[in-house]
Amino acid sequence: IMVSILGPLPPEDAEAHGVRATSLLVRPDGAQMKTIADMVEAGTLRPFVREAFPLERAAEAHRIAETGHGRGKLVFIP
Repeated sequence: IMVSILGPLPPEDAEAHGVRATSLLVRPDGAQMKTIADMVEAGTLRPFVREAFPLERAAEAHRIAETGHGRGKLVFIP
């Protein structure tokens, strides 16, 4: 299942990837973040990390994010 927090996904996009799609309205708070962390730890939620960046490469990561293209999350590492 492909889940978007940005709004509804076009059904044809999901079909192109062979998945079902849904959207989810999220208002982050401590309890929700813990639930998400627990799901990741349990393996029931598997985020796709496109690339991990040290903070020194934050500008590069931002440029990639601005394109709005690509699959996966960009994350920062210490």
